Order: sequence, then C-alpha cells, then structure tokens
Amino acid sequence: MHFFLFRALAPILGGSSFAWSITSGAKIGFPFDVNLVFIMFGLVYLINNFISVAIPKSLQNQKK
Repeated sequence: MHFFLFRALAPILGGSSFAWSITSGAKIGFPFDVNLVFIMFGLVYLINNFISVAIPKSLQNQKK
C-alpha cells in the first residue's frame, strides 16, 4: 500500500521542489539552487541502500 502512496507523491514533491529551487532557491544559493532536487534524491538513494543492506539474510531462504 505504501508503494502506491510514494509513487503518487514522488512526482508531486520532486516537481514542486525543482520548480521552487529554480525560482526562489537560486536567490538563496547552494544547496538550495538547482542542485537541491539531485541532493534530495541522492539522499533517498543512500537511505535505500543502507536499508537494503540491513535486511536479514534469512529472508533469502524460500519457505517450502
């Protein structure tokens, strides 16, 4: 269920934050300029990698 929620919210949040970073963020400067969205998605990628490493090995075994 959460998967569909994130798939619905990601384009909205990504597009809105990118539009904000182009207009208002450029006045503030780094990291709130155009790089903001790339930094945000990079952090999401890193968090996803850390979580996937923490998955126990017992989940790899198929139940019979």
